[in-house]
Amino acid sequence: MKQKLLAIFILSTSLAISAADIPKGLFGTQGTESDAITDSTIDSIENSVNDIFDVNQKVFQEAQKNQSQNKSLFGWGPYGYVTTLGVTTAGKLGLVGLKGLAAVEVYWRKKAASNNKAVEENNDYSQAGAYEGFLTGDQDAEVEAQVQSALVAVKGSGRVQNLDKAEAGIRTYLKSFSKMASEIQNSPRNFGHWYLDAMRIDLSVAASGNVTPVISVGGGVLVRIFWHGVRAKATTPAPVVTEVPNNHLARFIADMALLADSLPVDKEIAKTGLGLKAIRIGVGVTAGGKIAIVGANGGLVFNIFLAHNPKYHSANGKEMAAPAAGEILVSHENNGETQITPVNMTKMRKGLIRAMKLSRPFLKKASKPNLKFEPFMMWNIFALNASGGVGLVTLGGTAQLQLIFKK
Repeated sequence: MKQKLLAIFILSTSLAISAADIPKGLFGTQGTESDAITDSTIDSIENSVNDIFDVNQKVFQEAQKNQSQNKSLFGWGPYGYVTTLGVTTAGKLGLVGLKGLAAVEVYWRKKAASNNKAVEENNDYSQAGAYEGFLTGDQDAEVEAQVQSALVAVKGSGRVQNLDKAEAGIRTYLKSFSKMASEIQNSPRNFGHWYLDAMRIDLSVAASGNVTPVISVGGGVLVRIFWHGVRAKATTPAPVVTEVPNNHLARFIADMALLADSLPVDKEIAKTGLGLKAIRIGVGVTAGGKIAIVGANGGLVFNIFLAHNPKYHSANGKEMAAPAAGEILVSHENNGETQITPVNMTKMRKGLIRAMKLSRPFLKKASKPNLKFEPFMMWNIFALNASGGVGLVTLGGTAQLQLIFKK
């Protein structure tokens, strides 16, 4: 049986492709609700994006043609490909090379393969890394096993000189992360139509052995550890939790889930057959033990993945009110000092709606007839400012928010 291969093409931006200009206020942390996303803006971005998509499809078709003529791939065949786009600090949108933080990733497959669920059902939110592991709770032996396995990968990279320092750093952060996973394991994780699907910590190991938890993958050797909630195989959905325990992480998850629940369906995106299925939020632990969306690295930071529960349906698609209770904190820099302030929930809700609208140009091609390929998943990554405004993340920015659209 021929195996499926998802190909990632990294194309040089020197190709004859026009780069899209993203208006100021639609990228980075400067975006506010006053920066309107006009139809002409969406059309301009869409036209440039479509040029890139067309080149990607031609390259992939040529790869398929060559593979069909050469049977030396040991039974492997291409399933689809990924288009990776980034935004510069000047607002230029184009293909991302080997380095740089992507703002948009679109996953494509041949339409004839639409019944194959092998790739799109993979919900581990994984990307290439030096080492990827898994934790289930606060168990010292389990943590130690992950530390030693990660250390083998770090040593094998040949890029880290002080391995003892790296080992101590990895162990410290994994113990803290595992303890937090253990605490949330027995807390309610299903709020409204959303539930906590996973948490992930990314540790960047420098050549000096310094270990730093990050939410935007940059330099250094990457150690990535996941925690997935244990899900009961029930025939009926779990009851919606209305009372949140005295747990900072559970409270944050509840507030984010209620905020996500209040978002209306984007009808333009719905026409493509994709829907908002998951949200990633980069968070950190404050000095007081509270959870805040991070604006800069430091302390224990990790990623939370909220997934949509198909067992529930949001008020027949009608717009729901933003949550009135609770608060979402954000960490941001102000005159060189880190401050923790509550986000205006109404503004953040408007920012999320704006983020979905800004996702349209990357999916509109999917609604065009006679396409040989179709997108089955898209990741849009955004930066968040202190007031709750969002913009597409830039190549050197911090990815606090990610919207995951899937078939």
